[in-house]
Amino acid sequence: MSRRTASIRRDSRAPSPLSPGPSLMHDPRIDKLADVLLDHSCELQAGETILIEAIDLPEPQLVVALVNGAAKRGAIPLVEMKS
Repeated sequence: MSRRTASIRRDSRAPSPLSPGPSLMHDPRIDKLADVLLDHSCELQAGETILIEAIDLPEPQLVVALVNGAAKRGAIPLVEMKS
C-alpha cells in the first residue's frame, strides 16, 4: 500500500484576507459608517496615526473601508486583528 499526502497552497491569485475581493458584495453603508467614524467620532487629520482594532469580525469590509478612508485623509492606519 502506498500513502498519499496532499499539500495545500494558497493561490497567489486569491484575494488577500484584508481585501473585500470579488466574492463579497459592496455595501455603501459600510463606507458611510467608516466616514462617520473617521470624520465625526475620531476627527481624523492628515499625518495622524490611527489604530484600528478589529475584534471577532466575521467580514473585513469595515476594516478595509476604515484603512482606505484613513489613507485617503492622509493619516497612517495601523490594524490589529484579534479573535
